[in-house]
Amino acid sequence: MIGAGNNMTRMENVTVRYLNENDIKQVQSLIDAEPDMKLYIDFDCNDIDDTGFYVGMFCDNDLIGVCTIGSAVCEKEEMYREEDCIISNLYIVKAERNKGYGTHFVKETLMLANEQ
Repeated sequence: MIGAGNNMTRMENVTVRYLNENDIKQVQSLIDAEPDMKLYIDFDCNDIDDTGFYVGMFCDNDLIGVCTIGSAVCEKEEMYREEDCIISNLYIVKAERNKGYGTHFVKETLMLANEQ
């Protein structure tokens, strides 16, 4: 188990970026290794492309988290503004939970979405 001090050092090795077709094999490996992932999120590797809908979090080049982002604009939902973004299907591998990665992932994903 990684201690708090080691986790901060490890966080420096974390990158968050849009997934692309080159990541499909690693995403599929994650789905296969984490069977409960299928229970919580709807994630289809066949949909990964360069459209910027799927986001991955990597630590030392290993995929440790995934999520999807999209526009919050909906005709039925007047409470959303055009610039709003929805993060959904967020998943962190079990071995890396409760270490701050989820919080970091959300913050970095929001920054990534704001760049568009």
